[in-house]
Amino acid sequence: MIQTSEPTSTGRALGAMTLHEPTSRQIAVEYAVCVDEAQLEEILKLDVEERLRIVQIIWDSIAASPATVPLTTAERAEIDRRLAEDDADPGDAMTWQETRDLIERPR
Repeated sequence: MIQTSEPTSTGRALGAMTLHEPTSRQIAVEYAVCVDEAQLEEILKLDVEERLRIVQIIWDSIAASPATVPLTTAERAEIDRRLAEDDADPGDAMTWQETRDLIERPR
């Protein structure tokens, strides 16, 4: 993320958001800090399958370190609520096998 107190070209500023929402292209250009604009142009010319492969590689690298993904206050509160609910009644949970059987059973 770009650290600035002034709104950037996408309309975002540190700790604030202006009323205009940026396009995905503007976000891609602004946040592609390790890819210069020429490289980004080449990536955006790739077909969807190739771009999805790049996205998957990036996603896998994020998933490999889940503890580094920042949570919002609301997300942290929801996790805490669910953990407390499970602690209060651990027998209410379903095993993975029970869940899978429920999903896969014929309707």
